[in-house]
Amino acid sequence: MKGISVIFPKVICILWGLFVIVVPFLYRMYYDTNMLAYASAITTVGILIAMIAVRIAGSVKCVIPKTEVTDKHSRKDHIRLTYTDLFVLLYLVYTSTTQFLRGQSMDNANIAEWISLVAIYCIARLCNYKCKRALLGCIVITGMIQAFFGIMQHLGMLSPYHPDFIVTGSLLNPGPYGGFIAVTFVSAAISTLREFKIFKVSKPKSTTGKTYTVRLIVLVSIVLLIGYALCLSDSRAAWLAAAVAIGVFVWSKMMQCCRIRHLSIAVASLATLMAVSLYFYRPASADMRLFTWHVTARAAGEKPIVGHGAQSFRAEYMYRQAEFFERNPDAPQAAYIGNNAHVFNEPLKIWFEQGLIGLLLFAALIMSCLIRQKRYSIVHYSLMALIVFSLFSYSSDVYPLKMLFPLLIGITSGRVIFAITRCSDTILLRSTVTACCVSTFFFSVHSWRQDRYISSWIKELYFKNSTQTLTELEKNYDRFYTNQIHMLQYAKVLYVHRHWHEARQALDDLSRLAPSTDVLCDLGTVYQHYGDFDRAERCFSIASSMIPGLLVPKQMLFLLYCDIGDDIRAHQQAIKIIETKEKIVSPTTTAIKKQAMEFLMRSKGEINACEF
Repeated sequence: MKGISVIFPKVICILWGLFVIVVPFLYRMYYDTNMLAYASAITTVGILIAMIAVRIAGSVKCVIPKTEVTDKHSRKDHIRLTYTDLFVLLYLVYTSTTQFLRGQSMDNANIAEWISLVAIYCIARLCNYKCKRALLGCIVITGMIQAFFGIMQHLGMLSPYHPDFIVTGSLLNPGPYGGFIAVTFVSAAISTLREFKIFKVSKPKSTTGKTYTVRLIVLVSIVLLIGYALCLSDSRAAWLAAAVAIGVFVWSKMMQCCRIRHLSIAVASLATLMAVSLYFYRPASADMRLFTWHVTARAAGEKPIVGHGAQSFRAEYMYRQAEFFERNPDAPQAAYIGNNAHVFNEPLKIWFEQGLIGLLLFAALIMSCLIRQKRYSIVHYSLMALIVFSLFSYSSDVYPLKMLFPLLIGITSGRVIFAITRCSDTILLRSTVTACCVSTFFFSVHSWRQDRYISSWIKELYFKNSTQTLTELEKNYDRFYTNQIHMLQYAKVLYVHRHWHEARQALDDLSRLAPSTDVLCDLGTVYQHYGDFDRAERCFSIASSMIPGLLVPKQMLFLLYCDIGDDIRAHQQAIKIIETKEKIVSPTTTAIKKQAMEFLMRSKGEINACEF
């Protein structure tokens, strides 16, 4: 029994480390499915059940009669609750309660993802000191692997995973890739600085010998490898995140030998100069983020206290963008804006979805990990890098980045509020948690099996266009109509195969779940097919307002007016098409403008003929 209690935790730690390493690669493989959410939930909950079972087995010794238990063992068996635990619990209760009171349903894939994140936090809290160090090492190893992949893509030895970018790693986009690399770079760089006591006046204990030389070469090589990949990512948010975290570390060390006032002025000046420089590095991209923040903040101000609800940003934002351009048709932002599902600022997204109450709870959660710490560890600086990156990017929409947050706050854990010391109480609490974990495990497995059936039916409908498959999907429609991935695929398949009746319902639901110009144009086409021209016009008009520089919605609105014989509005729409300055000139945009020009020339010829 003693051997199992020693070996089993090590096995669990190894499995957990492998999971951390593998997740970014699973994200590339299953980014357009729900597989990663269910796989993560099943894996993490399974590991958590095993860890709690080991703790329960150790706690049983405390309640067996005539068993000698040392004070050291009894102290290890205590359950310590921290301020971080409290705020995590309050945040989860608030989110679930507001979701329930609004009557908003959440699909099983999102529930499974939340389950996995909570399980990751619990696992990190239950790990001992050695296991936490091993997890931090696994994060750095993952960063090394991703850096190697990025460099290989830069050299042309690996194909990129994005049509517009070369260096993406396995995260499909240079933004999230840079953020992930920044967190691992901070961990590796500060580990190197601390290992060799760069900021110590006294020399390290051992600065000679092969062991010291080998450690120095290995650590510096890791930092250079990850740092080079960070530069290749071309992500300003990642650069800023790494610079701020390492800058805070250097500042904390230099406070010991410099005046705080002079040092603070120098750091503030350097940070301002860097922020301005990064803005002018790609001003169009920065302006797009500023515009997104402006529209989101105005919408969040409508419900500032409780927000619009969890997972509501994507369902609301494009309509808010359309309203902005309807009020400001000549706004300069129309030249570079597009379909957008990201807010590029996580605190602003929390305010939009969960209001000031959710934002304050989240801020308190962060502060419980960072304030009143006697000494910041490497994990604290890595968490700082992730937080700074989240101020300018969309880390909550990329699972490998989202996973890092509960992992890092679970390792830091915060200050202890109180401890449960009685062995019988700890066994009862752990047994209750285990029962909840087992139920969530079976829920995740059951939901995963349902998801597989739905995915296979959608693929079969696309390739075979089977009536029987369509019937099965309609019978199970209530099981996936809130899932964005399934609905995007299902609605597109229905539209391609001209199943107009089913497509109308699916596209209408999708327009409330994940609206975009493509969805509204397809929905407008379906309404036009049924002769509902008013709704078709409304769909095309909203799609045109969402992205004023996009010609396709304007063309469809123009063709609708031609179809119903409204020559006056068709003439007005043709003029708008010709006057629109498109973001990218392509054969499609040229053909659309040519079609509008021919209509105007034909209309002018008819008018002249009538006058003659």
